[in-house]
Amino acid sequence: WQMARIYTELKRCAPIYQKALDSRDIDQLDKALACSDIIPIKFPGFHLLSKCKIAVDVFKAEKEIRPKLGALLEGDINKKYKEAAAIIARMDSLIARDPLAFQSIPDAKKLRLAFELERDRRDCDNQADNILGHLAKFHLADALEKVRSLNDLVNSVKKRAKQQGRTFSFFDNDEAATALAALQTESAACSEINESVAHNGPRGEALKLDLSLMDAQKLRGALDKAKKVAVTIDGRASVEKGEAFYAMRSQLQTAIDSGEQKATHPVWKSVAELLKPCTDYQGEDTAAELELVSDELAMRSEVEAVLEEMDEALEDLDVAKLGGATNKGTKLKLQKHPDDEIRQKYLAAIETYRAINEARIALLGAIDGQLNEADLENAVLLAQSSHYGDEGMCGRQLYVKARQLWKWVCILTRQAAKEVKYLRVEQAQSIVDGCKEINLPLADADKLQAFLTLPKQEQYHRQVEAALDESKGETQVWRAIECSISEMDEFFSSSEVRDQYNWHNFEGLHEPDIWAKMNKALFMRKFMRLSMRCWRVPENGLHGPLTQITHADSDEEARLKKYAPEIMKSICAFTGEESRYAKDSAAMVHELLAENLSSPELRDETFCQLMKHLTRTSRCADYEAAVGSKRLGPQLPDSLHTWRIMLLVLLTFAPTPEFDKYLENFLRAESQASDLDPAQQECARLCLRALHQIRIVGDKVAAIDAEDVQTVKTTDEVYSIVALLKVKCAHKKYAVDYTLQNPYSDPEVEPWKLDDDGSDIAGGGGGGGGASGGRPRYEALYDYDASDTGELSFRKGDILIEVGPSPYEGWLNLLNPSTGEQGTGPNTYVTATTPEPAVKPAAPKPKPAASAGHDAEDSDDSASIDVGPNNDDDDDDDSLDSDQLAPPSAPTTTITSTGNDDLEDGAEYYYAKFPYTADDTDELTVESKGEVLVCMPCPGEDQWLNAKHYPIDPNIDWKMIPMNYVRKMKPEEIADIIGSSSAEPAPSPSPAPAPAPAP
Repeated sequence: WQMARIYTELKRCAPIYQKALDSRDIDQLDKALACSDIIPIKFPGFHLLSKCKIAVDVFKAEKEIRPKLGALLEGDINKKYKEAAAIIARMDSLIARDPLAFQSIPDAKKLRLAFELERDRRDCDNQADNILGHLAKFHLADALEKVRSLNDLVNSVKKRAKQQGRTFSFFDNDEAATALAALQTESAACSEINESVAHNGPRGEALKLDLSLMDAQKLRGALDKAKKVAVTIDGRASVEKGEAFYAMRSQLQTAIDSGEQKATHPVWKSVAELLKPCTDYQGEDTAAELELVSDELAMRSEVEAVLEEMDEALEDLDVAKLGGATNKGTKLKLQKHPDDEIRQKYLAAIETYRAINEARIALLGAIDGQLNEADLENAVLLAQSSHYGDEGMCGRQLYVKARQLWKWVCILTRQAAKEVKYLRVEQAQSIVDGCKEINLPLADADKLQAFLTLPKQEQYHRQVEAALDESKGETQVWRAIECSISEMDEFFSSSEVRDQYNWHNFEGLHEPDIWAKMNKALFMRKFMRLSMRCWRVPENGLHGPLTQITHADSDEEARLKKYAPEIMKSICAFTGEESRYAKDSAAMVHELLAENLSSPELRDETFCQLMKHLTRTSRCADYEAAVGSKRLGPQLPDSLHTWRIMLLVLLTFAPTPEFDKYLENFLRAESQASDLDPAQQECARLCLRALHQIRIVGDKVAAIDAEDVQTVKTTDEVYSIVALLKVKCAHKKYAVDYTLQNPYSDPEVEPWKLDDDGSDIAGGGGGGGGASGGRPRYEALYDYDASDTGELSFRKGDILIEVGPSPYEGWLNLLNPSTGEQGTGPNTYVTATTPEPAVKPAAPKPKPAASAGHDAEDSDDSASIDVGPNNDDDDDDDSLDSDQLAPPSAPTTTITSTGNDDLEDGAEYYYAKFPYTADDTDELTVESKGEVLVCMPCPGEDQWLNAKHYPIDPNIDWKMIPMNYVRKMKPEEIADIIGSSSAEPAPSPSPAPAPAPAP
């Protein structure tokens, strides 16, 4: 009920309240508030009642404030600013309660405008003091914002003051506008600086900087502008930033323009120093530039370090260092470096690295692997061509080792190939030891090793075969004889063998009883039996042959058996023991020799009778006891003559193979028999050598005649018999070119010695590199002594290798492996041992005065390695006949004086290095190298000499010759030519000279 009553009352009073509010009249509002007393003032949701109450309070306040407004407006608002501020504040609080408050009071609005104007004026003063006087403390954006806001406020105050009719002296100089304009100018300058820094820097990449967009003048202009107006923090920073980048870029341009590449150069050091301040301003706009310049400096430093590392590695050709440096250079892309010198230096280092690395790999492979001549040669030539093996280089030790191994391999290979044909024990052992010492596998060395493991006798037998082997181009008869003797020394070294081959045990020899029964006189048979095997002089020869003579032809057999007893007559006749036949002794011996040559079936009989006649009776005790002292023998003179017959026989024909060892055993025993005179022993030894000779050289084709037999008989010196028979009647197999007096012996051999100090290896030359398998090889036909720098001296027989093209026609660029020296040599002095190049060089042309290389006469860089014994014999030099060795030689002049005393002043002896054909009438023609000239300076010409042929003809004028065609002779050279004027020189190179220098 109560709520319904209130609701009804509200419905009645609502129009009254609204009308009072609309009227804005305090009386009506008071009446409206008094129209009902049952509605609570704070009744929820009934706001009209509250508004009416507020309106009443506002109206009362307006009434109170209205008089004060006028008073304030009439006075100076500046002086009553606080009072006005308080009234404005109270008004604002009332308006907050009632938005319509003071709407009907004009002075309220005027006061508010005057107050706001004064307030803003005061604000302008404060801001001017706090901002314009302290712009250096602000960032540019803040300063612009503050000054722009101040300037707007100033303009607003000016406008309102004008509207209100007020004036302020503060605004007369437009400080805010001026400051704003300056800041805007500063902002524009800073923007220009930042724009230039951000967009006008270097571009591209390290070592390839693009400075085309870098406008230093533009940046300088922006800096000059900014310096005049820059007051803010950002303005000053922009100027500092711009100055830093301007200095850095200017120095960068200077460094680039200087062309200097090293980062350590002062111009680049300055760039680095000026770059440091720039890094303080690193941001998104400068990061790329700073990074680029830093990379440029770093790259240049790295490039410089790499180049220094390359130079250091190139000084001694250190493969590891150079490889590391070139790898770094590859990462730095030096192959694309803009500087041509650096690029070429890097590319050259790459090529050098490849060459020395290839040489190093080749050297290591050749040394550490299985030794191979071609691999060693290739490695050595690669090391030489790349200079990796030069003195002081890192590869020197490897090169020296490979060089020595190559030399040893060459020598051992050549010696082994030779020695398998000769089979000399000490030489073979030396070669085998050398191969073992350097671990060199050689098939020929294996053959020699197999030979050395054979029993001694078999070794000698193989040596005999080798000495007589004609496949090596010669036969060594005398060596075969010595080896044959040594073989039989081994064979007869045991007493069992000597006993076995006692001639009494020869199967073809008759038993004494059987031989004795051949005598028809029964009373003589005992005597015959006892004397069958020792000396005895029968009056009419033997009664029957000592041996069992057989022949396919019975008639011939009968004839030989009939002739056999006559052999003893010939022996006794020759010795003088049978005087009846003395005058026919030479003819009888001649017949004996002829019969044995034509009928070999007699030979064993002949040797047995000689052996019987040489056996002293003192060795047959039964015979000596039977015959007494009257028939003992032989006597010394008779024995020596018998030995002569034995020697004569053995120099004419050999025994049969069946009897051979029995005869040798007899001769060996006799040569050492204590009961013989030394002369007899020497004869026995000589006969033993003759036996071995006749085995090898074969029988003589015919017997010497009776006159020669007589000469043998009367010759006192036994060796003269050998000399006589050497020239009389050839042998069937081999010629005899030796005497039996001086036994042959193989050359002595020193133990193989490897000298590993490398001190003798010559410095590396600059020959062409590459594999050696296809390199032409040459053999020297003649000795050649270098006559100019850059030439190569060599001896006849030297094997030379062509290591690259020669700059002169007709000359070869050669390496002598035996000395390690390299230089040019004339192609007329050598012959190819491997296929020659496809294009054969033309005739040689003389070389100009040398400007590089080492004089062959003065160089001390090369010595000789002690690589072991020289196993070459004199017979290894396959010499030709003198007519084959007669080359076309240069004319040799005999000098009659060894000094210059008889010459004109300034004239001296010269040696023609090359032929020269005169191109003009005032020039001298020299037909061949080796001519001796007399030369003197040519006035006004430093490349020509005045010259005459020696001896000087006073009727011939002096003529000119180029200096590089002649060489001054030394006194000893003049003396040498005088002493060797009759010698036959090697051929001169026959050059076709290039045009001489113009006079």
